[in-house]
Amino acid sequence: MKKGCMISPFKFTVSILTSAVAFLITATQVLMGEWVGVLLFAAVGVVFSAVAAASGSRIILDETGIQKTCLCFNRCFIPWSDIAEVGVIGTRVFCPKPDKTGMRYIYFSEKKLDDDSRFKLALEWPPRRMLYLSYTKERLSRVQFLWTGPIDSYQAGDIF
Repeated sequence: MKKGCMISPFKFTVSILTSAVAFLITATQVLMGEWVGVLLFAAVGVVFSAVAAASGSRIILDETGIQKTCLCFNRCFIPWSDIAEVGVIGTRVFCPKPDKTGMRYIYFSEKKLDDDSRFKLALEWPPRRMLYLSYTKERLSRVQFLWTGPIDSYQAGDIF
């Protein structure tokens, strides 16, 4: 089995802990007979469980392409030849200071983006039909090793 990178370890940890607490409170509400509380906290637990599943998905980078797996099931595979652009994007788009980038992500786009498209991408983060993972220098180095083209950046600060 190939080793991959979790999309966002921080979001996964926070959301799994939040859902665990919500389900614990749900169980307490069941014992107390508070059915409105049961529905409310169960809904919160389900929502944060879905966020945990999305953030805990794995991206596998190898010489053939990029693969996304969720709970050991292959969700999608994109060969490097279908990738038009790889970049690093910061999600804090309205701050003019270059050191205030917000969360940074590495994205893999099947079409070439211009500055307006990158702005819209950052504004509507996370993308629905694009593979991405949270930025670290190690992950960027791995992508640079496998990707032959340039790596674009938008509101990402000093990444190189």
